[in-house]
Amino acid sequence: MKSIPLILASWALLSAGCATVAPTQSARVEYRTQNPERTQIWFFVETGSLEQPAVTLGDNAGFPSVLEIYARPQRYDGMDGVRVNLRFAGPASGKGIAVNILQPGLRRPVRLFPLPTDVAPE
Repeated sequence: MKSIPLILASWALLSAGCATVAPTQSARVEYRTQNPERTQIWFFVETGSLEQPAVTLGDNAGFPSVLEIYARPQRYDGMDGVRVNLRFAGPASGKGIAVNILQPGLRRPVRLFPLPTDVAPE
């Protein structure tokens, strides 16, 4: 019952125009490029938004266990979106891996761009 005042307070702020909530969309992207020389992969997903994303593992088909998922909003080659870094327990090779992206302002369709493997992520 302690959460009811917080819910009522949040609703009161929203209805009074004191707070706004941006529409949030989600997308699933699949990555199929292997990188057996390294234990991580990184890619950019054009979403049309620079809002803070939430990213989860959607599927792992044959890649080693995922040790870390790191994502942040970024502008890449004139596009707004999300940079995703995945670190694995072994060489980054398998059939495919998918992530789910939840981001305010995300616009469909989203496009995935593998980032160069010869440059470490920022």
